[in-house]
Amino acid sequence: MDSHSTIKTHTIRLRGPHPGLSEDDRAWLTSLAGVLEIQTPSPTRITISYDLEHICLRGILQLLAWRGLHLDASLWSKLTHALIEYSEDAQREELHIPIGTHEALRTLANLREPSKPSTTLPDDPKHTAPNNAWNRYL
Repeated sequence: MDSHSTIKTHTIRLRGPHPGLSEDDRAWLTSLAGVLEIQTPSPTRITISYDLEHICLRGILQLLAWRGLHLDASLWSKLTHALIEYSEDAQREELHIPIGTHEALRTLANLREPSKPSTTLPDDPKHTAPNNAWNRYL
């Protein structure tokens, strides 16, 4: 596989009380654009092949977490994912592939949008002053 190949294969480790990847989860994952193949060598591991032009590892991990699967949070997994995400972002930038354009990720972003709070802030200068640095924490 050359360095410009957009077909990636990585192993994702799971943890927690779930028994592993269910058939529904497997069917849902294979229905995503860009996901080519899924293998489950053990209940706590998923080996996934995907096309970087359509989806990246960061997106797959976000979608798996949203689906309710518990990802391994060990230091080794975090470091591995960070390195893979960095290299994929660099490759996507080099190949002029836009990041974050996958339809499933846009749907996930819309689901995560917080609803507008119905409560109003008190009529206090720290809440109403324009460009107040505290406003970003409220």
